[in-house]
Amino acid sequence: MKNIRILKEAELELWEAVVFYEEKRKGLGLDFEFEIRRSLLIIQTNPTLWPKRFFKFRKFIIQKFPFDIWYSIENRFIRIYAIAHQRRQPNYWKSRNIN
Repeated sequence: MKNIRILKEAELELWEAVVFYEEKRKGLGLDFEFEIRRSLLIIQTNPTLWPKRFFKFRKFIIQKFPFDIWYSIENRFIRIYAIAHQRRQPNYWKSRNIN
């Protein structure tokens, strides 16, 4: 099983969403964090299950929240590029360092 590496920008998106949901309702931010962690474990277990959308990027759709996880499979690890809201600024993260 490959390790997961999360870009700092994606990690920042995660924690901003946790704070947002926690301010909406106590405990909801923790539910969001749990769902992201569960999703990352699913990706880590079966990274090729989701097809490439473009270039080398794959998209995992979060079930309980309107977010996607954009990632790529590298030689030794899985790189998370974005934890992106589905309805805000599509493809904004594509300019992130993809090397």
